[in-house]
Amino acid sequence: NDFQFYLTTKDPSLSTFVEDRLRPAMKRIMQDVVRSVVRAPDDPYFEEKPGTVKTLCFDFLLDSHFRLYFHETNANCVIFTGFPEYKDPRQLQLRQDMTVGVLLLAEEMLYRKMYSLPTRLESFHRWKSLRKTMSVLIDDTTLVDGA
Repeated sequence: NDFQFYLTTKDPSLSTFVEDRLRPAMKRIMQDVVRSVVRAPDDPYFEEKPGTVKTLCFDFLLDSHFRLYFHETNANCVIFTGFPEYKDPRQLQLRQDMTVGVLLLAEEMLYRKMYSLPTRLESFHRWKSLRKTMSVLIDDTTLVDGA
């Protein structure tokens, strides 16, 4: 993770900041947001759509004291790639992960649910490669009180 590398070079005491503090804080916020918009089955506008997946992109900010702020959630995730002639390999990898990678992850989730396989994110085949470029939260909204 480039950000973790940057933090460690600036201050060695922050060597585990991303894994120990940042990712868990982001996950809690993402869970709260997702659960606040999931409709309960007794909601008159609830429409169950089995076998579907929704991808949301979350934007966060960190201030100079490493305090995390939630900015917004987007239902239409767009990766800014810069000028057409600018081909940063990290941006190209992120775009690939955000499109093909997330769709393959969703496909694996549906497969795992269909065959009652574990749905812990760490058990997913593609997780090790995806986690290098993004944080992923899998929230089984059929278990609104659990997960």
